[in-house]
Amino acid sequence: MFDFVIIWTVAWILRVTYWILLIVSGIWLYRVLKLRALPWLGVHFALSIILGFITDGIVRQLITEGTPPFGWTSTDFAMRLSSYHFLTHCIVNILVILLALSEIIFLMSKSDPTQVPTPMRPFLLIQRRMTVVGTVLILLTLAYPSLIMAFWIA
Repeated sequence: MFDFVIIWTVAWILRVTYWILLIVSGIWLYRVLKLRALPWLGVHFALSIILGFITDGIVRQLITEGTPPFGWTSTDFAMRLSSYHFLTHCIVNILVILLALSEIIFLMSKSDPTQVPTPMRPFLLIQRRMTVVGTVLILLTLAYPSLIMAFWIA
């Protein structure tokens, strides 16, 4: 049991350190470069931090102490939650990469438009549609925790 507590504590310290480094570097980059994707990414990561702390405990409680919905067993419930989380997490990660790449391509086009390779030009469309892509990112960030909250309340 003691080993578990140490590993869990170290994992949380590393998790918090990761988020702090990400937030501080994001704020600095936004001040220096005024990148449009950074506020969206900042909101995404802030929500991920807060909701990650909340949903971890709720999922653990739902699986160990709660009654799974729809007559599922605890194993079925855990597998469905895990699959849904994996799917939303993959889509969110792709959106984060697309936002980051669009900013890099935008900076390249700003300095010298001839330096942007033709296959990379579609990323400039993401830059022009930043509000839509950012909103989808935030909604998908909220999707998994919303499902967890719905199961917890029900």
